[in-house]
Amino acid sequence: MRSRISGTKGAEKKIEIDEEDSIEDLLRRVCLVFGVDVDQNIRIRLEDKRIAANDEKLGRTVRNECLVFLETRKVNKGRWAMAALSFLFGAALIVVGCVLNSMEDVEPAHEGNAVGKAVVLDAGSSHTGTFLFDLTWTKAYVTAFAAELNECSIEGGIADLKDVSVTALQTYLEPCLTETYEKIGSSGANATPIALGATAGMRMLELEDPVKANTIIENLKIVLGNSGFLFNDSDVEILDGAEEGAFAWISTNMATDALTSSDTSTTGSMDMGGASSQYTFEDSANANLHYVIYNETYDIFSDSLICYGIRETLNRFAADLVYKSYANGSVSTALLNPCMNLYFETNKRKNFDRPLSRSHPRSTWLPSFPSTKGEIFSSVCTEINDTNFTKFLDTLPENFTFVHEAAYDFGDCDDSLEIFLNEADCRDVFVSGDCMNPAAYPQEPAADAFFAMSSFYWDFAKSIGWTAGLSLIEADALVEAICVEDQTCDECSETDCFMARVIFKELIDGYHFDTDQEFLKLDFVDEVEGQSVAWPLGYVIDWSGQADFPRPAPSMIGKTTSSFIPPAVFGILVGFGSVFCLSGLIAAVFFARGRI
Repeated sequence: MRSRISGTKGAEKKIEIDEEDSIEDLLRRVCLVFGVDVDQNIRIRLEDKRIAANDEKLGRTVRNECLVFLETRKVNKGRWAMAALSFLFGAALIVVGCVLNSMEDVEPAHEGNAVGKAVVLDAGSSHTGTFLFDLTWTKAYVTAFAAELNECSIEGGIADLKDVSVTALQTYLEPCLTETYEKIGSSGANATPIALGATAGMRMLELEDPVKANTIIENLKIVLGNSGFLFNDSDVEILDGAEEGAFAWISTNMATDALTSSDTSTTGSMDMGGASSQYTFEDSANANLHYVIYNETYDIFSDSLICYGIRETLNRFAADLVYKSYANGSVSTALLNPCMNLYFETNKRKNFDRPLSRSHPRSTWLPSFPSTKGEIFSSVCTEINDTNFTKFLDTLPENFTFVHEAAYDFGDCDDSLEIFLNEADCRDVFVSGDCMNPAAYPQEPAADAFFAMSSFYWDFAKSIGWTAGLSLIEADALVEAICVEDQTCDECSETDCFMARVIFKELIDGYHFDTDQEFLKLDFVDEVEGQSVAWPLGYVIDWSGQADFPRPAPSMIGKTTSSFIPPAVFGILVGFGSVFCLSGLIAAVFFARGRI
């Protein structure tokens, strides 16, 4: 044994060993012989320069008379430092990855998440529609985006109900309320606001019987308050006609993306139902309504005429024929009708199935002129100013029948329609309802295009065979053909000539589409961009932006929460960190055991 330890360096000793002893036993004896303290850094290097492991048996490791060396292990501080740095760097990567992954990155969503629903009831003159909407808010807008989820319709208008008690109204509305409730579920219904807007039928009832109209509104509040939806009494109302027109305008322009895209101009809308008509377009110079939709302010001109829906127009026309007959002193059962086709076949006077849009209920389409006293004079629109005439009417039974005799003449028909466009003459004859004043409308409609819907489409454009690009002269010729040519088609009716003439006259002389340039702005449609448009969509969009609408808290609107770093980056940090830590630990173990 030769020592290489400082202080005994070069000294040699001969030591006898037992083959069953280990290298560790030999170390203790050698340190005792050389007077060296036992230390973990002292080791034995064999003759072949290999370092012997402490647990090795001497009999297998040391040959007889061989030379072995006692030496001190050199501690490489640099290698230990590298091992420590590797471990610490790996640990740091893991910690940083975990911290970043736990941090939340909150940012506005480009398209907000659906966060609510709303129900709107359209109580019209001939039906009540119940609409369920899905509402979507984004951080950028107070107003929600709305998408229709379900529609349910009940035939018959609320204003026409004989029994308007709470029980009767509950029974009337129950089928659609139940269907809508089941679409949402009980847990969602109590957080879903519900509103009802009554339109022309109820506006007419307000004129005719304000007590009944008020009773219906108050009882509807009770019914909706017990419906299971979120309800406020102020959310039942009789809509002003101009508001109804404006909501329909919003619906129309949502369908064309005009309210959500700066590249699309707004389009005017015209709607004629059974009891009223609406005329609405964007016009800052003549605006009477203002709406803020998706941060943009729209100045709207909107006009509505009660008694100018197609059903009430027919009633007024028939009432005026009877009154003129009375004024001429020749009242009889026969009424010479100057707007009825001379050649219309009597066997064609029948109802037929005709595809109708949602906004044109089946009951508003009348194939025959009203003929009995009860049919003609039951409406507030046909109440006559002349008290002597009303006394005469009182002498007639309700089923007294007037027979319309076809007597079409262009001049006489045109003269008979003047009452619909001359406000003074209209006021002289009729007690209630609106009378059109063409001077109240802009001489040149401000919008570049108009969608004319409901009866403008079915009872004018569809009836005459209108196609896009028709000039005024060409359209007039088509109207005249309906009035003078033999009408033998299954879908022809005795009212076709009158309806085409009166609508055409209102468009030209009333709303001032009186040049080819203006007339070509009109697009008669049943749908807009493949969608049936109705005022409830515009209503719910405007309602969703009101301060009292129960929308979610701003912190929840249109925001998405995610990790600050992508999952892949987190995986890379933790993976590399683990490799560095493991490498440092393995190196440290080998250093400690003296293998490196």
